[in-house]
Amino acid sequence: DSLEDNLTALKLIQVARRKGVKYIIHAMGEEGRLSRILGAARGNAWTYAAREYTEETAPGQLSTFEAANHFFLNKKSDNTKILGLLGYPLVQSKGWRLHNLGIDRHITKKSEGSFLYANFPSEDGSAFWESWSENLYGLSVTITHKETIIKFVDEPSNEVRISGVCNTIVRTANGWAGHNTDLMAIEALLRPHRESLGNGGLVIGTGATARSAIAALKRLDVNPIFVVGRNAERGKMLIETMGLDFLTEEEIHYANTSCVIQTEERGCITISGEEMFLLQAAKQVEIFTGKPISKDDVRSIWQEIS
Repeated sequence: DSLEDNLTALKLIQVARRKGVKYIIHAMGEEGRLSRILGAARGNAWTYAAREYTEETAPGQLSTFEAANHFFLNKKSDNTKILGLLGYPLVQSKGWRLHNLGIDRHITKKSEGSFLYANFPSEDGSAFWESWSENLYGLSVTITHKETIIKFVDEPSNEVRISGVCNTIVRTANGWAGHNTDLMAIEALLRPHRESLGNGGLVIGTGATARSAIAALKRLDVNPIFVVGRNAERGKMLIETMGLDFLTEEEIHYANTSCVIQTEERGCITISGEEMFLLQAAKQVEIFTGKPISKDDVRSIWQEIS
């Protein structure tokens, strides 16, 4: 009935192992789909799957094609490291396919261990972390948890410290390391245009990604920086913590800048949000696995699964 039921199923593995018996775990229903995936990666004697997409006999079942070609379950073992995406909602997310295929195609052959990436839809990031963290190796973090997850980070990167935003967390010998690949991606995409940013930048929005954009502009010495948004409370916080000018939507005409994030169609040089997504995903794979993957390889996979 919930994400937590999958955790109960995982805990039953410990009981079976103590007794020295073979085991199979899965929780029924759509909410139990995750347990089928994790069970296969944690030593299920076998995992039930439907022969075809249209032949499922119960909600939440995988097809054999999904098991082998989306999650690569036939290649997993007890040493498989569990990765995933924490956020809510995640129904439309294709990131799990991007990470699983990218790691299998470009990383696993070079790496000593294997990885499995799954979705963890949770509205309460703190409660999720308290329950699940011991089972995880790394997480991508999306709305609405990019700021709250920082309190669980032992080693925040410079990007996390200056932005107050964390979208990537990975287990290390010294605890949990936190990164902000959004900031890294935005900065990398804007750096070639640095000379064109002399009149400042305008950021539309006050959420976590906006904070990453602001921090990236600051690292590129862009000045002034304006932020436009509907949330006056968040705007006041950005003024106090990041030292910039906040404008309401009615005041946007006061901002005469070189760069707008996000842009409108005004004949400008535009950098698609997809470019940022692909670049930050490549950086996440490198952080998780310790092995680089090129943005072109990530783009090729993204086009394939889309």
